[in-house]
Amino acid sequence: ITDLTAFFPPNRRDDGSVARHFEDEGMPELTALHAATVAAGQRLAFVREIEAILREANDDDSDDDEDGAQATNLRMAKGARAAMRANKWEEADMVVLVWDGLMQAVNWPTKPEQIEARALRQIQRHSDVLEVLTTEPKSEIALLKHMQQYAHNEIRLTRVFGRMVLELYNADVLSDSAIIFWWTKGAKPEGKSGFLKQTEALVKKLQEEDDDDDDDDDEE
Repeated sequence: ITDLTAFFPPNRRDDGSVARHFEDEGMPELTALHAATVAAGQRLAFVREIEAILREANDDDSDDDEDGAQATNLRMAKGARAAMRANKWEEADMVVLVWDGLMQAVNWPTKPEQIEARALRQIQRHSDVLEVLTTEPKSEIALLKHMQQYAHNEIRLTRVFGRMVLELYNADVLSDSAIIFWWTKGAKPEGKSGFLKQTEALVKKLQEEDDDDDDDDDEE
């Protein structure tokens, strides 16, 4: 059952009526189930909205249209902020939904050697919208964990994970501290060893740079 309100009279098909009914009947679990179902539907609808914006702009097939990409990013960012206010979502919740929309809008090629280029191009063109949704460390970590899960489930992107992380670092979406934290103790179990190996060189470089900065501070 995806919509419990369909079982109610037409004049009582709202979330408040559903909640009151099941609370009165001593079945709060159904109230919680309904709330979770509604929330999942809202998240799915937003992901599809992001995908629709990108496909409407034909952004996946355009070349060197920076103005078009910026306009699309601005439209997505405004939509994200509006959805956050309407649904009381946190930034960490929103950034993973935008990521899903970005990836679902890609017209993936059939040749494996072209998949990496297509994924990186999508990130390059739309990193701005991810940047405005990662103003907090919590959001950066949420994005990294979600990317890991996404790459684990989406086999064609499994081998591209490390390059995607590097691209987001270069675009100032992910900070060195967020990447190091994820690598040392924040990674999810799914595909962990392979993803840590892909990002090992980057993390070592970031750690060395942090050590050099600490040494400079000590000298001062």
